[in-house]
Amino acid sequence: MSQHSCLDNYIVLHKLGKGALSKVKAVRDPANGFTYAAKILKFPCEALSSRFREIVQNEMQSLKRLNHPNIISIFNANENGVYTKKNGDTYKCMYMIMELCPNGELFDILFQSGRFDERTSRFYFHQLIDGLEACHRAGVAHRDLKPENILFDENFNLKLTDFGFAFSDTGNNRSSCLQTNLKAENYMAPEILARQPYNGFSVDLFAAGIILFIMLSQNPPFNKATLTEPYYRLLSNKEERFWQLHSRNKPQNYYSAEFKSLITDMLAFNHSQRLTIEQIKAHPWYQGPVASTQEVGQELRIRRQKIFENAEKARELRQRTVGQRPGVGIPSNRFYRGDESDMGSLSLSFSIPPEDLIAKPLPLNFETVHKYFQLFTGLSPTEVMSIISHCLFEYNAECEVSQDYYEVLATVVTETDIVNFKVTVYDAGNFLTALSFDLLRGRKFDLMTIYRSIEGKIQEVQNCYSVL
Repeated sequence: MSQHSCLDNYIVLHKLGKGALSKVKAVRDPANGFTYAAKILKFPCEALSSRFREIVQNEMQSLKRLNHPNIISIFNANENGVYTKKNGDTYKCMYMIMELCPNGELFDILFQSGRFDERTSRFYFHQLIDGLEACHRAGVAHRDLKPENILFDENFNLKLTDFGFAFSDTGNNRSSCLQTNLKAENYMAPEILARQPYNGFSVDLFAAGIILFIMLSQNPPFNKATLTEPYYRLLSNKEERFWQLHSRNKPQNYYSAEFKSLITDMLAFNHSQRLTIEQIKAHPWYQGPVASTQEVGQELRIRRQKIFENAEKARELRQRTVGQRPGVGIPSNRFYRGDESDMGSLSLSFSIPPEDLIAKPLPLNFETVHKYFQLFTGLSPTEVMSIISHCLFEYNAECEVSQDYYEVLATVVTETDIVNFKVTVYDAGNFLTALSFDLLRGRKFDLMTIYRSIEGKIQEVQNCYSVL
């Protein structure tokens, strides 16, 4: 059995993410030692292979037409690749080799550091608009713009990615109307939701306006851009109440008049009334002061370091008190020091795995890409699973637990959607435990809420042990 899986001649390091049609894995080219991101599409059956091929070919063709510092670079592609697993089994696939963006997604950075201030939001919005302008000048409409499709390189510069649903207007006709209805409804313009013909360049800018709002607010402006949705109806009618509702729990006058004007005009119901790229770049808010890459990167590094410092304190305590430290019990909504083996009186979402279950070792190069939905703690895997169980019980989650590993597949019904995700608990070595959350279906905003609940409880228990 081989130590690594292989993608043709590339060595597969570990998984970076998973989409509806593909997996993204970190791979290393033994010829030059560089690490890349490989987007891999396995052929499920002959009936779907043609559609998969069309999507990959579309993305490859779009990226080859684009060369811009704010658009992901493609280095290699193969429509007839072979993936070899560690056990020697193989399967045919299509893949693209792209630049690796080690600082994760916009969503990851945004929720690791908190909402951005105006200078930071403006910095990233400039890069977003510059990237879109390059796309549109080349006749390419992205059509699937959302925070998950915006990555950051090693210097925290923005990169547009995932052009699988892009439309290439080879005739450079800006009036072209499209009719394909895509999936990310939260970022769709009203005309797409109404199943009307739409302009691909206009809907890209509509999504960019939503993303800008999220950067400054840390929450979306509305659920869907329909006049039956209360928040969007207020915004489209230019009612001040929209801003009053979003200003709750924020400093007074948090949203400037210039920002309100830009968002209102970018997210107008009638596409003919929305701002063009040229008008956006000339807008007073766009012209305001901008943070530097160095300032943004330094702030994020400081925040990330604090997370690891907290985990290190818990790790040191765990190392000192092995064999004599009390466990964690979870009655009601409170944690207390007690016997973790006595779980009979607890209301749990699933049964806690046995103590002798071995946690998966942390994959090599686990931190090749920084992700928000990863957490290190000094608590044991069994304690972490106890906390996960309790938190998921509060969400009335349906859970499926692995019998071989510390891993949970959970489904939570929210007010607006269903979120399906996987939580894997790893042994990180040196008395550290790592958690990794993978979204399988639904909105990242919903997973963020669940993640924060679990993270908060873990921190509560760590603080409890720190006073022992």
